Amino acid sequence: MSLMQSKSLGLPDEVADMIVNWIYRRRDLLSLALSHSRFYRLIVPDHLHYRHVEFCIFDYTMWKYLLEDSLRLKRIETIKLSAHVKPRVPPITNPSGNQLSALDEAKKVNSELMDNALKGMKLLHVVIWDSEE
Repeated sequence: MSLMQSKSLGLPDEVADMIVNWIYRRRDLLSLALSHSRFYRLIVPDHLHYRHVEFCIFDYTMWKYLLEDSLRLKRIETIKLSAHVKPRVPPITNPSGNQLSALDEAKKVNSELMDNALKGMKLLHVVIWDSEE
């Protein structure tokens, strides 16, 4: 192996990604990230921050943020959802003139975002519902 290959690891992106996907413990991921800048760019933040996510099911901005990057979605393995923080929103009038609560509207939008996001989570194997009030 030449010096150039050893500096760049000489691995196709898919192989480097497969290596990272086989490492489960956060400490081991950090060690690998510190071993080479290429692994660092691959692991931080995607694998460290998005393998296991936890947020309120009503958090529109989080669902939208996850949907902005398909790679981010693909890395999620565990998701913990709660309904602890419910948004406080005033009633709104929809285009047909009926008054809806913005919460109902937010639930509808979130439902669509959640559906699209969950479809993109190819590695998802654990969903935890935190039902404590």
